[in-house]
Amino acid sequence: MGDAPKSAYEIAMEKLRQRDRERGEAAPATLTKEQKAAIAEIRSIYEARLAEREILFRSERARAAARLAEDPEALAKAEAEYARDRRKLEEERDTKVASAHAAAAAPPQAPGGGSQEGKGRGGRGGARRGGGRGGGGRSGTQAGLLLAVVTLGILAAAWGAAAPPATAAPATTPAAPPIAIRAARLLDGTDSPERRDVMVVVQGDTILSVEAARGGTAPAGATLLDLGEATLLPGLIDAHTHVLLQGDATERDYTDQILKESVPHRTVRAVAAARIALLNGFTTLRDLGTEGAGYSDVALRDGILEGYVPGPRLYVATLALDVSGAYPVQGFDLASPVPSGVQVVDGPDAGRAAVREQIRHGADWIKVYCDRGYFIGADGGLDSIPTFDGEELAAIVDEAHRRGRRVAAHAMAPKGIRNALDAGVDTIEHGVAIDAESIRRMAAKGTFYCPTVTAMQDVAPDRAAEGRSVWSRMPDIQRRSFEAALRGGVRIAFGTDAGGFPWSVNQAEEFVWLVKYGMAPAQAIRSATGVGAALLGREKEIGRVAPGFRADLVAVPGNPLADIGVLKRVGFVMQAGKVVKNEFPGPAPSVKP
Repeated sequence: MGDAPKSAYEIAMEKLRQRDRERGEAAPATLTKEQKAAIAEIRSIYEARLAEREILFRSERARAAARLAEDPEALAKAEAEYARDRRKLEEERDTKVASAHAAAAAPPQAPGGGSQEGKGRGGRGGARRGGGRGGGGRSGTQAGLLLAVVTLGILAAAWGAAAPPATAAPATTPAAPPIAIRAARLLDGTDSPERRDVMVVVQGDTILSVEAARGGTAPAGATLLDLGEATLLPGLIDAHTHVLLQGDATERDYTDQILKESVPHRTVRAVAAARIALLNGFTTLRDLGTEGAGYSDVALRDGILEGYVPGPRLYVATLALDVSGAYPVQGFDLASPVPSGVQVVDGPDAGRAAVREQIRHGADWIKVYCDRGYFIGADGGLDSIPTFDGEELAAIVDEAHRRGRRVAAHAMAPKGIRNALDAGVDTIEHGVAIDAESIRRMAAKGTFYCPTVTAMQDVAPDRAAEGRSVWSRMPDIQRRSFEAALRGGVRIAFGTDAGGFPWSVNQAEEFVWLVKYGMAPAQAIRSATGVGAALLGREKEIGRVAPGFRADLVAVPGNPLADIGVLKRVGFVMQAGKVVKNEFPGPAPSVKP
């Protein structure tokens, strides 16, 4: 194996050192116009964020007004405007980050080659050796350059951990050339049959065309990527994760994280979890609660969007809502303050206030816990203690919908599920025991069901071993509910509860369980593509390989319709038009003349 490619930071620092050696460290490197621009870009990012929030806030108000007026046409228009505004902001952020990376990799300006900082003061070349107060260190100009290089290098190094960095870009970065991807077969995220020998052309972050490879034409100057016998699919969507958790099968697993790990430490681990998910082919996650880590998911979501760290596109729920006494950390003296994994709210007014607070902090979704305290009832089925009453739940859901947010309900047993459906939630999470009437209502209204089978299979044995015997019954109960929901036409979305089980377990294990429980492989794939996109309200942007859609693409060896397990071996990942992983041994990328 050859040496690992250098990050932009390493390239820039090598050039600085080489410049110093050539000049005997007699003068500092000079800032080019592009490097000055890069520093300005970095300084302006947070100022720009304020303007971005105002743009999105206007769109959100329009969505909320349309929902309140129950005007489908106005709502569709408002949703389209919000999607347009959000996409435009993401594209602008991508451009800023690419520009900053390119400027960091640009060579220092040669002596005498153009203007230099401080020319005419302190002799030729600007600042004196050892400039600044006390005569120690580099000049203010060079210190500023080093600060910019370090800042930009951190960004580049973070991306470099996920994918081989590109070679140093020119100071002025032209529009990226199109990329033409050829694969033996395509599953496009809809119910269309597979297509053979296809070529997908990507321009920027958007799919330009999808056509037969034989006889198809790639644009002039396009980079050609041949994935051989691979199957190409849309980027995968996991609609139930917890990036701030690292497995909570037992009470100790959970309390050790809540009580013993700082929020910054948990956030660092979440960065690693997000990278794992992306490299496993999950380009979008709906993350349903930080479990005591505040609004760290909002910061991670924004850091990924701004290009600071690699990871899936995140839709976050911040702190889940629950009532007093239903979600304590177990085994401690509750007379003393104990950290909680949720935001505790009691009463309809408190519920509305909590929704507003979470939206103010950046929540994309609102999550509620509708039941806890599971046991086997007198009828031999799963029973529970409901949390919120009907008035409380209705207030939370109404406020969320008025503000343009959807609501996810943790509901495992029949009473909690019925209460959630009465309130009008958008998704049922886990749904271990769904009765026939609830299945009928979910199918009629289009309520989504995220079964999270992988998590159940992972945590049930350990929880039963702790003495919670009801968990030994849950996997079989859940399987029967899943089969009934599938027969009943409920929209089942791919959701794993990753974080509830360790991130070392590939989320794609869920595909295996879905097929084992009765889904056809094509259905299971759609649950993580087109259906997942619809759950998020992004079915016109992601979850499908078609012209105009976001260029989120993954590829696996072989055919997942014949062997669903190959989805655990994703070898190619493209997110928003950027290749972040390619392990296929096809011909080296070439450029079409």
